[in-house]
Amino acid sequence: MKALKRWFQNSTLAREWPINLSFLGILPFFFATGGCLLYTSDSGAYLMTARSLSIPLDRSVFYSLYLRGLNDLMSLFTQPILGEIVVLPPLILLFVGIFQLVKKIFPTLQSSNPEKLKYPISLKQRWIFLSMWLCACFLTSMPWFLLQAMPDIFTAILCIFVLLFLQTTTLRSSIACALVIIISAVMHNANLITLTVVGIAIWLAWKGYLGKWTHTFRQYVTLSKTRSLIGISIIPWALLIGSNVWGGNGVTVGKGSHVFFMGKLCENGILKTYLEDECASKPNPFCAFKDSLPEHTWDFVWNSHGILEKTGGWHHSKELYNQIILGTLSKPKYIALHIQAAISATAQQVVLTHGGDGLAPLDTSATLAQELKLHYPDEYQGFINESKQQKSQINFEFYNKIYDLSAIALIIGALICLYRKPDPFLATFFGIAVLFILCNAFSTACFANILARLNARDFWILPMLSIGIIVQYFYPNNSNRELASQ
Repeated sequence: MKALKRWFQNSTLAREWPINLSFLGILPFFFATGGCLLYTSDSGAYLMTARSLSIPLDRSVFYSLYLRGLNDLMSLFTQPILGEIVVLPPLILLFVGIFQLVKKIFPTLQSSNPEKLKYPISLKQRWIFLSMWLCACFLTSMPWFLLQAMPDIFTAILCIFVLLFLQTTTLRSSIACALVIIISAVMHNANLITLTVVGIAIWLAWKGYLGKWTHTFRQYVTLSKTRSLIGISIIPWALLIGSNVWGGNGVTVGKGSHVFFMGKLCENGILKTYLEDECASKPNPFCAFKDSLPEHTWDFVWNSHGILEKTGGWHHSKELYNQIILGTLSKPKYIALHIQAAISATAQQVVLTHGGDGLAPLDTSATLAQELKLHYPDEYQGFINESKQQKSQINFEFYNKIYDLSAIALIIGALICLYRKPDPFLATFFGIAVLFILCNAFSTACFANILARLNARDFWILPMLSIGIIVQYFYPNNSNRELASQ
């Protein structure tokens, strides 16, 4: 709440109606959380890494670098407030991204004197933008991700700026979008996989794998853009590998990635099948546990007294784990099981759309509380005394019912509008948004965990786009009115 008060008192940007509008959409959720940020059990690890600047075994370091960099920058001018660091940059990126998205994918009449426009968008686009922004704030789970001290909100930012990048026409706009894409991708390891898969999928679509829809797709997305997107997707991989080399972890995307992959093999049952086939001829330490493997990835990874610790732990298991992982990728039988498991996991993940996952009361003696107490005393007091998350006073079940009903109604409504009044351009970019969400579900479910948090963080884009399509469908097509507004 202190961050919000200081913003309105000191910022000239806060006096402009579009920025105020963005805060008006988020403001009720500050009260819903008790004026505090939201935290998961991982938030403390990000804050600790931001202070130590060490390269973590299990995640990207770049969100921690983002927190540390803004903290140090703010400290040159004022007392850093964690709420400003966590919320304001993603909020501005979301606001600008959605604003530009409306300009790009919702057509309008051209003004004869564009330099005289009071606003850079038409009256119709203003209504579309207003409906999309308010929908994102009140009818989707977006605010809960924006207020979290977590990198999840950057997945949605990545999606929005990928859509924008595919429609940019100038070098300056392309570079700006590319920079946001790169920054958003390195914030979370799964984002790198998602961006790469999306880029390849769009390129394959352009090359003709959409059948009769290929010609329509090529009208709105150029080959150079698809190639550029694939090229951009390589840069975050290089940055992540470079950070691990700099940290002494070697040429790898993550020193602990083999642990997560092994946890996934436990969850999907492939490890049990492999052990049943191989233990008789090639015994290994896992054979003793083949009948008691964890049911979920997180049980394998985070149980401090589990199988991971008994088979080498984070630091001494890589050789054994990689041997087993390569074994499951070298025979057609196991490859078929991997494909089947990937389809099943993606299908499970993509329907998990609820907010609030992982936002339970947290231990006040754990890493998060200690980091807040040492470096952000105001946030610590709020976390201990005022946070409604800590008091279990946020009724996510109520909010999720609203989100579910809204998403169903809006998406079905948008599809009906596109059917009754076909708009191939808008349908193409709606389809790309769906593709991005499917790719995120694939990357998180197959290489991390099946969790609602990992899918809901970008699913909200669909109902937001849907309401824009609906407003455009019902907006009166009055040329004189539109020109008069300009």
